Amino acid sequence: MAFKLKPNPTFQAKVKIAVPGQDKPEVITFTFRHKTKVELEALFSEASKQTSDVDLVAEIATNWDVADAPFNREALEELFQNYHGAALAIVDAYHQQLQAARLGN
Repeated sequence: MAFKLKPNPTFQAKVKIAVPGQDKPEVITFTFRHKTKVELEALFSEASKQTSDVDLVAEIATNWDVADAPFNREALEELFQNYHGAALAIVDAYHQQLQAARLGN
């Protein structure tokens, strides 16, 4: 496959979510929106100004493979209430994917 200067608008990545009482994390596959370097910097700049975890993840993700819940704000809120490190894990995985893509190019 030939290199494309313009990346796909979305990509998938696996996110490891720590589950209390389990030795191994569960894995959720998210579909993320690609953002340019400028867009990402603006997003994280805005996020530092009291943006909620739900708002941030809703901005970067469009779907997931959670069997018992559709991807929406209410389900994200429930995820973050039940799994305290989930928001950070999602944002970290997203950022790592964009960084890895940037480093690989």
